[in-house]
Amino acid sequence: MKSITFILLFAFAIQAQAMNSRSTLTEPVVRSKPFEHMVHFNPLALFIAGFEVGYEKAISPKQSFYVNPGYYLSEEAGLYDAQYGNQKSDMNGFKLELQYRFYRKSNNYFRNVYLAPFVLFKTFNVLDHRNTNTPNVYENVRQSASSAGFGYQLGMRNSLFENIYLDIALGGGVMVPVSGDHHSDLHINFINPLQKGVQFRMSAGVCIAL
Repeated sequence: MKSITFILLFAFAIQAQAMNSRSTLTEPVVRSKPFEHMVHFNPLALFIAGFEVGYEKAISPKQSFYVNPGYYLSEEAGLYDAQYGNQKSDMNGFKLELQYRFYRKSNNYFRNVYLAPFVLFKTFNVLDHRNTNTPNVYENVRQSASSAGFGYQLGMRNSLFENIYLDIALGGGVMVPVSGDHHSDLHINFINPLQKGVQFRMSAGVCIAL
């Protein structure tokens, strides 16, 4: 819950800064040249031992294709500390997400909203330290889970500066386990959903128009 609160505060704080920075600009409301490429950064992934850098390519003035890979690595399994304490370690994982975005306005507007159907695949594995029947003796078990999902997000893109944008989105989708036997052990609501079912999701990041 603390992570969710931080994500929401982060998104609202940057959005407020974006609105203040744009409030002094009455004209123009568009860039002189529409963007063709965007590089996305998700700084929130760093708080859960992840690194995500995405790429967005304009297909038409109001449509784009977005790919977002992510890699997660932590000796102390920081993603699971709040939920499992020191029971897990040596976490690693991978995520690949694809979106096709439909923007309300053409892609040279400083402010824009979009609808983005998505598909994604993610896989995680963690070393679990289990108690045995012998006191002070633990058994190390490698837990793994992979899931695929699809759904949609409603998002907003707002410029912070000339070529730097805040990108936030809310939505949801269906997750389906595809391999591994530990989806319930590695599932964390909102942050890293892996279990079968309809899951809420959100994103907040910064992107640079090229």
